[in-house]
Amino acid sequence: MSQQNKKRKPKYQKISLQIKNQIIDNVNNKAASTVQSIIKVFDRENRIAPKSRGGNKRSILNKQHKEFLEAAIEEEL
Repeated sequence: MSQQNKKRKPKYQKISLQIKNQIIDNVNNKAASTVQSIIKVFDRENRIAPKSRGGNKRSILNKQHKEFLEAAIEEEL
């Protein structure tokens, strides 16, 4: 096998223990916060699925809707 056909090992960065500890602390703190949020929502709303976001922003009242609402309001008065 020639030198060109051999795969080179990737060079890895050396990361200090201090940086590794910071990474672990940040991940653990973020994960703990996320877990706490999930538990809080479950206790408060008894759900684990995310809420739907957004919605139909294009819906508007047409003439029939307006007339129906106006008639309903007048009946109440």
